[in-house]
Amino acid sequence: MPISFSSGGFPIIPIVGGGGGGGGGGGGSAPVILFTDFRAGPITGGENNKGCYVTLYGFNLGNFADYGVTNHITIGGVEVDNYRCMFNMMGAGSGGPGQGVYETWGAKGITFQVGALGSPTLGVALKIDLTVGGVHPSNPTDGSGNYKNFAVKMDGSANSLTFTPNPGAIIFVDRANGNNANPGTIGSPLKDLQISTGFGGAFLCATGAGQTNGMKPGTHVIDLGGSTSTAGLSGFAVGLFRIGGTLETGATNSGPICYTRYPGAAGANSPALVTLNPAIDGGGNGGGGFNGNDTARAQETNPYDGQQGWGRSIHISNVKIVSSANAARDGAPINLESSGNDWRIVNCDLSWPWVSNASNITNAAGIAGNGTDVMYLGNYIHDIRGVVSANQNHGMYIDGSLVCANGVVVFLNCINTITAGNGVQTFNSQASGAIQNISVHNNWIENTNKHGLNVSDNTQSRIDFNNVVVASGEAGYNVSTGAVTVAAGVKNWNNTFYGWARVVTSRPCWWNQGIVGSSPASTDTRNNIFCQINGYPGTYTWVVTNGGTDTFGYNQWYDVNGIAGSKPSNDTTGATGDPQFTNAATKDFTLQATSPCVDSGTTPLLSTPYDFLLKTISGQIDRGAYQRGATYP
Repeated sequence: MPISFSSGGFPIIPIVGGGGGGGGGGGGSAPVILFTDFRAGPITGGENNKGCYVTLYGFNLGNFADYGVTNHITIGGVEVDNYRCMFNMMGAGSGGPGQGVYETWGAKGITFQVGALGSPTLGVALKIDLTVGGVHPSNPTDGSGNYKNFAVKMDGSANSLTFTPNPGAIIFVDRANGNNANPGTIGSPLKDLQISTGFGGAFLCATGAGQTNGMKPGTHVIDLGGSTSTAGLSGFAVGLFRIGGTLETGATNSGPICYTRYPGAAGANSPALVTLNPAIDGGGNGGGGFNGNDTARAQETNPYDGQQGWGRSIHISNVKIVSSANAARDGAPINLESSGNDWRIVNCDLSWPWVSNASNITNAAGIAGNGTDVMYLGNYIHDIRGVVSANQNHGMYIDGSLVCANGVVVFLNCINTITAGNGVQTFNSQASGAIQNISVHNNWIENTNKHGLNVSDNTQSRIDFNNVVVASGEAGYNVSTGAVTVAAGVKNWNNTFYGWARVVTSRPCWWNQGIVGSSPASTDTRNNIFCQINGYPGTYTWVVTNGGTDTFGYNQWYDVNGIAGSKPSNDTTGATGDPQFTNAATKDFTLQATSPCVDSGTTPLLSTPYDFLLKTISGQIDRGAYQRGATYP
């Protein structure tokens, strides 16, 4: 269902429902489905000939022991065959607010095996439904009655929660006990995800540009667990050299290529633990996790669908990837490289423990690359290290090469400890055109060495909302020189910024370094809270604008140290003063009842908005990422 826009040009999103809180309870009675990892796969083959595994993530999922009894997941009205495990999402810790999005929200996942589903027609999308104690999800629905997820695109739309039965192989890998001469069944698994030549293991490269002798679209790879150093093509865990999926059509050799961990035996609630520690090859290449196709392979015709490019439709979930400390610049835990369309990275733990004597890691990130219709959902990206003087190894790096990124959604990620770069960056200096339609929302971004949120060169349209940005090394929000290519292309609403200028003590909190856009506005910044941390010294200020026209409205500005002074003069509807967080010392940025931010925002970005905790609100909107008085259904 497309979402309309308000007269101000902002999306009107009819979202009702949400959930959160510690332990996955959320506080509301109805379950909430945030998203799933795999939207298509086989319903036969695999373990006991019962098809692929799928994970559903959400709140208020109930108890694992009750699934199949009082709790049920159905696809197309038919209950899935069996339930495997329930778990906290990656990065979950001791619970309680202030340690990251997972501890704040308590989101969980449940993995199941789909089974035959009553022998439906292949290639036809089926509704996913969930009942917990007889209660259905509180998610919004589309025009066909399917539930919609909460990962909102810049145009206000969201994907429907469906599963499409589709043909494809299911391959099992056991890196400790497998053998590459085996057929890849669960009883006789392969040994490697990929061997160093690329022509062995599960992820088998094609031998030529038009060949179909490599991994087929629609394949699901299941990792039986363990923590070993992997050495695939060029030292990556998996080099997607002439490997790629397609959109699912129901035809043989169609569909996304999917990789996840083994979820344990049916009913055991004991998923495998999978850690990839990519190795460096003899030439000093690689050292990263999944690496997409280079520009040459991204321009070849994919023989399976006749479209341009390999390295498309790759879906990865529920694994941990630790890049090599001396990895090359492309050695990210996840790197789409060029034209990585339809990637979906869900609930992965991604880190890069660079050391001072390693190679010069620049223009890199925990997740890097470009494509269209890409989703980064619920990942824990942390300890991304690099050359501090370069400051070019980021949490996420959304860029351009052959084409510019378009339609990327960054939702529900925890990005923490980025020691040589930004939290989330959009930047293009290679491809013609500009980066478009980037949606960054409901993320926790903490302890970056440079900017928390960075909008850089040739970004045409991007929206950032409901994020919490803590302890930025330079600006909390930055717009770089030559960044915004159209008027009002960047919108920055209802975020909470707590602490900036931690490293470069002269940096402003909000910084526009000069842009191309013109009237009526180059950027639009409203309903945010900008609050400095007690004890931060320096010569920082609130806002620096060096060109273009920037609109500010209804923001809250507070520097307990008194250095930045009162609110900026160009925010005539903003206010100066303590936002009265519940407990900033423990990073609980919810608002007290007496907070001046309550009911003091302007027309909301979302007509029926939800906040950082995915609570819904009616009436006047507050400032910041949290909405006091918002409720779960």
